[in-house]
Amino acid sequence: MEEVMVEALLSCDREARILAARGIRNLTSKQRHQLAESGVLQPLVLMLCSQDYEAIEAALLALLSLAFGSESQIIQFIVFSGAVVTLLRLICGSDKSSKLTEKAVALLEKIVSSSQDALRKTASMDGAIQGLVEIVEDSSRQSQEHAVGILLFICQSCRDRYRGLILTEGAMPGLLQLSGDGSRRAKEMANALLLLLRDCSSPGLRKKQLNNDFLEEVMRHIDRGGKDGTGLRLVEEMIAKLRT
Repeated sequence: MEEVMVEALLSCDREARILAARGIRNLTSKQRHQLAESGVLQPLVLMLCSQDYEAIEAALLALLSLAFGSESQIIQFIVFSGAVVTLLRLICGSDKSSKLTEKAVALLEKIVSSSQDALRKTASMDGAIQGLVEIVEDSSRQSQEHAVGILLFICQSCRDRYRGLILTEGAMPGLLQLSGDGSRRAKEMANALLLLLRDCSSPGLRKKQLNNDFLEEVMRHIDRGGKDGTGLRLVEEMIAKLRT
């Protein structure tokens, strides 16, 4: 089966490539590993560069299948195939509320969580942080959760370098919103990222963030793990002020 898929993915037949990519989800873990070693990742990544919705979707689903439930070596194969830059271009150039963006950002979060090289490439690519912040601000809840996860990894990797960049792109309103009404995982990651961002004292950044005393009041509430109505009201007030 793997040989047939490899041949199809390397062919010039659009339908054959799409069918082969879709079939990867049905392979066993051992078969997926063998497939990754056979050189099919590059053709899958190239499918992401097309303007063909079906091809992009099939490639994303195939890469998600290869990345999740597999050993870290397959993640490295995916990184070496050039997937990180391709995914970021897809994310930044697509409708932030689309299903393709949701799948792409989910795959990117999985990759950066397992590869320092992928994390460095993501953090350093022009427009990447801006695109991720835009997803946090206005996208599906799943996309927001994955984007916050990536931003958290980036900030944790070098807080002093990336904290200001994340703040400058206007991440606070979306993070505060998720800290109040996101999923449990989204709340935890949003709160963790807010705590990493809280100490920025640059005068230029303060203009984008409201007055520091009010921010600290909200952050102290997050520190205590507060979930009552007062905390939600503070978050809502801060979001409103940040967006004016």
